[in-house]
Amino acid sequence: MTETEPTLEHVEGAREWMPDTRQSVALNLAGFVLAVISLMAWLALYGVTRSGETGFEVGGGEMLIASVITLVVVIISLALHEWIHGLAIRRTGGKPTYGAKLIGYVMPVLYCTAAGQRFTRKQFIGIALAPLVVLTIAFAVLIAFFPYGGWFVFPAALHTGGCVGDLAMAGIAWRSKPGTLVEDRIAGLRLYPPAQ
Repeated sequence: MTETEPTLEHVEGAREWMPDTRQSVALNLAGFVLAVISLMAWLALYGVTRSGETGFEVGGGEMLIASVITLVVVIISLALHEWIHGLAIRRTGGKPTYGAKLIGYVMPVLYCTAAGQRFTRKQFIGIALAPLVVLTIAFAVLIAFFPYGGWFVFPAALHTGGCVGDLAMAGIAWRSKPGTLVEDRIAGLRLYPPAQ
């Protein structure tokens, strides 16, 4: 698909949405903004649960350890994110598949999909948003109550920002007509019109 083609096109009586390069850049920028906003929110949660403490110091050799710990937590949260999508797909009777891809030549993603399987709008929105909900709760508990909760602030913000694609797809499904069936694709959605 070229940048001049419409985002939604008719395919087998269905509409397909797949972000082009421009939309992928916009999603990445939106994800960055969301990550910054959520970083402030996670720091506020950390401060409120630590009697006003809003920072933590890392220096010297601890910086390397902090970087490794952050990277490990981010990788684990990415894997958990896709696994939660898979659990939600299974819960609706679907069969998930997993992989990694570059969308629009700029947006790296891990994915869990169920290509060829159709879900109701409500099912799809639940599948799309399940990792955001579950991992937000998990990060909130870890940041608020875990003795080393500060280690989870940055990975939590990255995760929240990384959910921008799921939020965009859930929004597209939400705006479709009642009765629409949604097929998750590796790099987008296919929306099947309600039966008439």
